[in-house]
Amino acid sequence: MDFGCSKTFLKDRATVTFDVSNLFELRKLSSVTTGADYVINQTNIPNAARYRLTLVYRLNIKDNQAVRQAKTGNRN
Repeated sequence: MDFGCSKTFLKDRATVTFDVSNLFELRKLSSVTTGADYVINQTNIPNAARYRLTLVYRLNIKDNQAVRQAKTGNRN
């Protein structure tokens, strides 16, 4: 199970994102090797739970309304 969430703040200039991969460590590989006088049980978790916290800050953001007016003003 993967999970993620984000929050935008500072007048849409910054976003914090938190996400987790393999939250409950359910992605497992199991194998059994049997020989004449032995049995080997193996369980591998190739991708253990991974946590990531990201901060994005946007520089030089222009007002969307001003950008739209500039784009429509250039049309002939």
